[in-house]
Amino acid sequence: MTDKRTLTLNTAALVTMQVTNVLLPLLLIPLLARELPKAEVGLYFFATGLVAAGHIIAEFGFMLSGVKAAAVLRQDRASLGRLWFSIATGKLVLACSYVGATIALVAVTDSAGGQLPFVSTYLLSVVAQSLLPTWLFHGLERMGSVAAYTLASRLVFVGVAVLVVTSTGSLFLVGLANLVSLILGAVVAHLIMRREGVWYHRTSISEVLRHMRTSVPYFASRAAVMGYTTGPTIYLGFLAGAPQVAKFASAEQLYRGGQVLVNPLVQALYPYMLRTRDLRLLRRIIVSVSALTLVGALAVWLVGPVLLELVYGPEYRSSFSVLMVFMVTFVVATPSMLIGYPGLGAVDKLSIANGSAVFGLAVHVVAILGLWVADSLTALHVAFAVLITELVVLVIRLWCLMTRLRELSNA
Repeated sequence: MTDKRTLTLNTAALVTMQVTNVLLPLLLIPLLARELPKAEVGLYFFATGLVAAGHIIAEFGFMLSGVKAAAVLRQDRASLGRLWFSIATGKLVLACSYVGATIALVAVTDSAGGQLPFVSTYLLSVVAQSLLPTWLFHGLERMGSVAAYTLASRLVFVGVAVLVVTSTGSLFLVGLANLVSLILGAVVAHLIMRREGVWYHRTSISEVLRHMRTSVPYFASRAAVMGYTTGPTIYLGFLAGAPQVAKFASAEQLYRGGQVLVNPLVQALYPYMLRTRDLRLLRRIIVSVSALTLVGALAVWLVGPVLLELVYGPEYRSSFSVLMVFMVTFVVATPSMLIGYPGLGAVDKLSIANGSAVFGLAVHVVAILGLWVADSLTALHVAFAVLITELVVLVIRLWCLMTRLRELSNA
């Protein structure tokens, strides 16, 4: 199979995975918005943000460092088994620690508004997610397998959740359906890996810690990105209340829906660019995808109010201004993601991809602290803070890539 055919197939599989992992649960939101009070919809977004943050923490950057290690060891099944055991152990410990600490924090601050069982059950899905060997399939460039178990898991969740919401209106049962579906997905994933001839090979604690140390720079980058993407939903929930979360997240979810089409390409390009360093192809992809993103953002601007009412209901039309800020952010973030790990990885500057995200988080924190001090922590102002952050990250990455290309051309 040719390199470009492998890239195409893996991109298609990743698109399928993103659609099932993001868009299928997104289909639940119109139902929730119509069947539940706005405060409970905001709580659902809050819990979803907590789970997304937990996923980043439990992943600990292994979707980057683990992918790289698996790509190198792809022909050595015994070494892959030891790598899998080490990373799975580290992820499980991190997931359990995060879930325990977060449930305690939510209980102490009473941020769940009497729905602690739902938030706790939803958070337990972080532990189930930590058992999914997605990074391993990614490194082996076998993303079709990931698409298969992701599709099965998300279809079970959405189907059961629709029945639960329409018949009982219980958020707790929605959280339980999510947890059970992810456990089923983990079982299917392990069966697929067994069939592939890869299984756990026990290693020492020092080996687990070694892989975690290797992944620290990647985790710092991912955690930084989480701080200005997933983070706003969480701190709005703690500081501004469920109504502001609902206004912010209803627009953000549509933004994330657009990213579903970009993220798979970025993920598929990362190992491909590390291997081929085909910068000419990358340049064509950046230009064409950025142009399509701009067209999509303009289309949403034209139909935004109608789209919000169609998806969520009439009371969510007030989120249009937030949605427009997110559409500009979408146009800025798309080339930034493509330049990030695929582009900078191809020119041996992954440290810049990591460092730019960390610097972006620092800018974001300063902006949010300013809004908090000024008592202006609203959904719209936070959306502008996210836009400024993404713009700063794009400028850093683009400048460093251009500088590195000039250095290589003069060498």
